[in-house]
Amino acid sequence: MMGHMPAIPHSTRSSITLRLLDHAEKHWPQLDKIQVTCRSTFAYVAGVLPGGEQLPLFRLRSSGSAHCFGFAIYSAWPRGQSRPEPDAGGRWLCRGRLRPGSRG
Repeated sequence: MMGHMPAIPHSTRSSITLRLLDHAEKHWPQLDKIQVTCRSTFAYVAGVLPGGEQLPLFRLRSSGSAHCFGFAIYSAWPRGQSRPEPDAGGRWLCRGRLRPGSRG
């Protein structure tokens, strides 16, 4: 049985949100805003279009450090439709780790 996973600290949640807002403003002009929802060790990030439609973008997973996160990119393929090549991991298209100094 897994132990209790601590929530992302408030200071780290604020930092993540501010960094993502800054990035979205510079690189995602088609979005009206972004929305960050934190649950346990995860931060779920969605883009919000001008009409209010929300697009799930990716998920961050805290490693316990404010500067190192795991990430998973949300698959944009519509639910309920067959995929040409279904991924074994469910809705997440890609997974990896983010560390300071990463490019992208």
